[in-house]
Amino acid sequence: MKRIVVIGTSGSGKSTLARAIAQRRGHAHIELDALHWRDGWRESEHFREDVARACAQPEWALDGNYSVVRDLAWGRADTIIWLRYDFSLVLRRITTRTLERSLKRQNLWGTTNRETLGKALSRDSIIWWSIKTWAKQRRAYPVALAQPEHAHLRVLIFETPEQTERFLHTL
Repeated sequence: MKRIVVIGTSGSGKSTLARAIAQRRGHAHIELDALHWRDGWRESEHFREDVARACAQPEWALDGNYSVVRDLAWGRADTIIWLRYDFSLVLRRITTRTLERSLKRQNLWGTTNRETLGKALSRDSIIWWSIKTWAKQRRAYPVALAQPEHAHLRVLIFETPEQTERFLHTL
């Protein structure tokens, strides 16, 4: 486990887990959102190049679901960890996180990117995104993981936070 990709619905805990793995194993932590988002919620023009450069490192833990760079991340990875948590848990987590970030006016990926209560209640909400993508990812990931180009990957699926915690204690 030298190059690990953590996938799952927004709010499942991908960044938290990847950060913990990177810290425990002495790997770099690659957060795709940090590479993707520029100030003012603008998408990076150099996202693929930045991801390719980050994934060229010998050891890393990466979090994110961007299909546009899946070939780069999954192609270099040796392990995929899928946080396949129940919808109710993910919804509770994403709602709590979004409200907390909004109330604290926490900066995300740049100096001007913040979640707001207004955005949290809109169709652009990360909460809405999580609702829309939860079932879709549960159908799509098994198909993607079964592709021949991903046969080299060790796949770990965690259904509960307790399973994830037990795994972390083995590192």
